[in-house]
Order: sequence, then C-alpha cells, then structure tokens
Amino acid sequence: SARYDSAAEAYRQAIFQGAQLVVGPLSKHAVAELAAQAARPVPVVALNRIERAATPAESALVQLSLAPEDEARQLADVAFGQGARRALVLRPAGVWGDKIEEALNARWQALGGTLLPSVGYRDKTEYSAAMKSGLGITASEQRQRRLRDMLATTVEFTPRRRQDIDAVFMLSRTPEEARAIKPLLAFHYAGNLPVYATSNVHGGGADTRDRDLDGTRILELPWLLGSDPQLQQALLRSNGQRF
Repeated sequence: SARYDSAAEAYRQAIFQGAQLVVGPLSKHAVAELAAQAARPVPVVALNRIERAATPAESALVQLSLAPEDEARQLADVAFGQGARRALVLRPAGVWGDKIEEALNARWQALGGTLLPSVGYRDKTEYSAAMKSGLGITASEQRQRRLRDMLATTVEFTPRRRQDIDAVFMLSRTPEEARAIKPLLAFHYAGNLPVYATSNVHGGGADTRDRDLDGTRILELPWLLGSDPQLQQALLRSNGQRF
C-alpha cells in the first residue's frame, strides 16, 4: 500500500489486477480508510482493528488484529478448555508484560479461572529466583530451615512446590527467553504442569535448541502447521502431540 497515495487506491488496483480477496492493510489508519469505503466489491481481511463499525458494503471486511493481547486471550480459551482452572503466569516485567497479563487475566477470570500472583523477571539473572518464589519453593526452603533450627540437627529435605497450580502461562517475548525458562520448571519440581505459550516462543524455523520447549502448548496459526504435513507429523512425534 505504500506504493499508492492511499489504501483505497491500493485496494482498487488489486481488484483491477483480478484479486478476489485482499489481505491487509496493516495500520489502523489504512484499515479505517477502507472501512469507510461504501464500494468494497472484494472481501478484505484487514490486519488490524478499528473501534468504529465499518460502512456497510457488498462484501465483508474482516478485522484480524495481530496484537499479542489477542493471543493471550486465545491462550486462556485453550487452557480453560483443556481443564486448567488455577494458573501461574511467568512473564517479563515492564509495560509489555503488563499488557499481556492484563488481557490474559481478564479473559481467564471471565471464563471462571483463577490466576495466582504472577512471577515477573527483568532479565535472565532473575529467572530461577522468580520461579522459585512463584512456585513456593522459597517458602518450602524457609520451612526446612526453621525445622532444622528447632531440632538442632541436619534434616533430610526435598523442596516441595505449591500444589494449587494446574497450569503455567509462559508469556516469554522471545524463543531464547522461553528456552531458558521452560527447563527451569522441571528443575523446580513443576515439570508435570502443562505449559501454555504464545507464538513468540517459536521462531518458525527448524532449530535444534527448541528441544528445550518440548511439551509446551504453543498457540499458532492453524494454516501454518497445516501447510506442511511433514512438519506437522514431526512436531507431533517429537512433542507428544502437545506442541
């Protein structure tokens, strides 16, 4: 669309060239421009959303936002549909993490689920400590020390995580971040919990390092997996039909 004076002009040119479906535009301003057009003879799948209703026309204008907040809401639907009710959120500190958690929490509560206090981290040096706190491992270790001091002797001890969690939302920003965090769940006695993540955690290509994500339930566009049957079968085999 940047090659034309307006999104409407780009749309008309696409129709002139024989397009039967138009995907785009991406910006809110351009979507609003197409939405105001009374003459839309070809359906549009817009890659953003606007607040006001589109002008009625002879074909549809479907507004598909690519915002991570939308993925977070879909992630809540998937996890709740698979039986999760009390979940722990692992997410980066800051504005981005705040927005994703807010969208997830709103949808999760609307469905009837409960989110425990979230675990936030600023960088990789905080991954383990933040997870220990969120899973209750730190509290378990504190109980062990109190018991040891009371008995004045060495106590054989295995930390125990909190048992009121039935799912984990891993809202990582990058594959590198997710690959570092996911194994820590097993290290901190939570390897049996289902882990849900947005598409941010997968780079979209083959990477042997992604074995660290095995078992993660990743939200992804259905046609991306469906377009390559061999890839789909490989993912099913390598991840127990949960990737």
